[in-house]
Amino acid sequence: MALTAVLFSTATPVAAAVRPFSPPQTVAGGCGTFSADSVVTSSGALVGFATCPGPSGLPIRFFSRNPDGSVNPSQATGFFGTVMAVTYDTTATYVLYFNDSQVRIGKRTNTGVFSSRPVDTRPAGVGSSGDIIARDGRWFGVWSKPVGPGEPEFAQRELFSSGTGLGISRVTTTADNIDDHAPTLAYSGTIPVAIWARSPISEFPGGPSNLMVKKYIGGTWQGERVFASLGTANLVPDMYITAGRTFVTWHRDGFIVVASNATGSFTSHRFNTPGFEPRVAASRTSGVIDHVFVTWTAFGTTGDRVFCAESASTGSVQGTWNGTTIASRASAIGVGGFATKAIVTYATPSTSTVTARAQT
Repeated sequence: MALTAVLFSTATPVAAAVRPFSPPQTVAGGCGTFSADSVVTSSGALVGFATCPGPSGLPIRFFSRNPDGSVNPSQATGFFGTVMAVTYDTTATYVLYFNDSQVRIGKRTNTGVFSSRPVDTRPAGVGSSGDIIARDGRWFGVWSKPVGPGEPEFAQRELFSSGTGLGISRVTTTADNIDDHAPTLAYSGTIPVAIWARSPISEFPGGPSNLMVKKYIGGTWQGERVFASLGTANLVPDMYITAGRTFVTWHRDGFIVVASNATGSFTSHRFNTPGFEPRVAASRTSGVIDHVFVTWTAFGTTGDRVFCAESASTGSVQGTWNGTTIASRASAIGVGGFATKAIVTYATPSTSTVTARAQT
């Protein structure tokens, strides 16, 4: 996979509504989450973890939806903390999360057994960001944590990684006034690839910020490069790799951008619906990409809403995009693609629910 800086983008209006969605399905009730993630498996199932605050603190619940569209009761995991990322392989579903003093990895096997263990320490009361991938029963993760002097909430952040059978590796080492955060992670073949935001530490947060990229080859993080630098603030990237194509979406100066390398070099598309924290996925038919999906939390006059855009594409993001709001007063959690259709998850604070909607 060639990873190069995104040099240009298009900005065209979303053309129309996406294909119809089924009615909302509650996958985790009584869960006023502020932190959750989900993925769609290769069989079309939806799996995820959500932090559900309550009297006992920050318990994490597991939720799932079967390929036939039926929903399973959500489950207590015995984990406590803030969810950063979720992934799966043929053996289990994994969650990367943090509590008051640790970064931890949690696991639910396909037979329903939960376990967790610490992978790193972290300062109490300070948020982290990270991502996780897995295959063949082995996980690999990347996360940010404060390393600089001073109060932890104002300290410089760098990236670290670990995985099954591995110690902790430092991914980035920068000047004291540079912040590395919000990593996203995916396999390119057998090689883990990380993209993250790099920002100067200043009294004016939000920019300038570029997206950086790095590969983990032969047990070592290789040299980093700029992935995206247009605009002022490039933040919160999400990456999805399938069928030899890499898709990356992120927040740039209040708008959502998606890029792919369908033509060899990366080209991008900017949506005209403002928002934040986008997620990207694609579906395949007989090994060929048939649709690309991006969902994000859009700004609205009556509160945040969940917006979903789709393109009937074999990998390019330069074609026609259709989009619509699929939930009001809600925040996007994730999107997956299966058999040409999207499955979107989102949180609705007013009803304390985690919800899934699938295209029909």
